[in-house]
Amino acid sequence: MWIYENGTGRKRYSVTTVAGAKIQPYFDVPPPNDQNLYVFRVQGEEISPGIIRIWIGTSTARELEYLVGSLTPERLMEVIASAASSPDASANVASPTREQAVAIKLISDSYRLLVATFPGAVSDEHLAQLLVERLRK
Repeated sequence: MWIYENGTGRKRYSVTTVAGAKIQPYFDVPPPNDQNLYVFRVQGEEISPGIIRIWIGTSTARELEYLVGSLTPERLMEVIASAASSPDASANVASPTREQAVAIKLISDSYRLLVATFPGAVSDEHLAQLLVERLRK
């Protein structure tokens, strides 16, 4: 059963009784320009001095590991340096689908170089996809 707000007609609660009484409130997500909206974006999290943790999709991590052999910070440092110095191949990477994320660790300098190499990237996942695309070429 749904319960609506009389004045606005908006759904405010759902009530479930099949598995026992459960009342679930609904809430409104404020528009992007609302002064009370806060957006948190975790990218490039420093987990120890000189080490940055990023979260990327499982399929991206699997392909990256296939292309470079290992996802150790040292190996990724070599790969990122090589990709940064290679000619710019314009990569069109599709938006990621929802999947499990895995953490990989990068040396801080490697992370900064990765961000500088792909300045249009919108997330760590996008950075990793762009790196994979460049390594394929």
